[in-house]
Amino acid sequence: MGRKLLYFLLCIIFRLRLSLSDIGQVKQLESVPDLEKLMYMVVDGYPCVRLLSLSGEIGCSNPGRDKVVAPIVRFKNANELARSSAILVSLDEFDSLFLRVSNDSDFARNIAGVLVESGTMSMNQLKGLSPDKKFPQAEFAPYQSNDFEWNPTGSGILWKSYGFPVFLLSQSNTSTLLEVAMKNEKSKKGYTEDVAEFDLVMQTTKAGTHDSKSCLKENTCLPLGGYRLNTLNVSYLVYHLGTGVPHSQITDAFYYLLPQCMSYSLFPFTMLADLWNEIRLWVTVKTICNLSSTSSEENRWC
Repeated sequence: MGRKLLYFLLCIIFRLRLSLSDIGQVKQLESVPDLEKLMYMVVDGYPCVRLLSLSGEIGCSNPGRDKVVAPIVRFKNANELARSSAILVSLDEFDSLFLRVSNDSDFARNIAGVLVESGTMSMNQLKGLSPDKKFPQAEFAPYQSNDFEWNPTGSGILWKSYGFPVFLLSQSNTSTLLEVAMKNEKSKKGYTEDVAEFDLVMQTTKAGTHDSKSCLKENTCLPLGGYRLNTLNVSYLVYHLGTGVPHSQITDAFYYLLPQCMSYSLFPFTMLADLWNEIRLWVTVKTICNLSSTSSEENRWC
């Protein structure tokens, strides 16, 4: 009899503690942001943006003004996409993914967004990655022959338009999303999947203008498509590469990797426009390069 009474009292105390714990959690949720912190994990990244040139649109953006929500899958396990998905792709598979997007419309139709891994390749595997053409700006060359490949690793995807968001992940969040993608692969039920939500809608113009000439003529350009300062986040070793060309040919959509350097290269640039609508590009270069192959002590800031 005494044991039964003791068990009964322990059950009451346990339930009381559970109730008090629940009340404490409810009290902590004093606002919608508190609830969002429990439901969502904010992922740091560098977005591919949508820009206009005289020939049309280039870059990436959400297909509309609504959020894009889709389960996360790894590209190497996504031979066929039966539904809308957020693709997690490594740097060495980056070109392969976008080339398939260009050639396989059924596959591209189900891509809701792309998350590019950062820092998952060693320097020995790094062969170079360039989204520009093999002969950048060949149309402006001072000579007729433009067959020479000044940029051997160029894929040309920089100058295309993609109707889905693309983010380059920070190194810290790459491992987290890899775990999420692998968890989704093991999951058997759809309601247990983790999803990516792209709510950063990047638009350079209002509706109806699809090139820079009409955008300027109709005064429908939004600030994202005008002159801007590319801010630098020094927390991560993932940097932009810019070249001194007019703004209509500049985009910080993708990233180059330099195999001869020990680190990614930093080309933060600031664009200024004067009254004559001329653009000057100030390029600051700071990277760690291996100037001598004989000793690791010969590394210099260049």
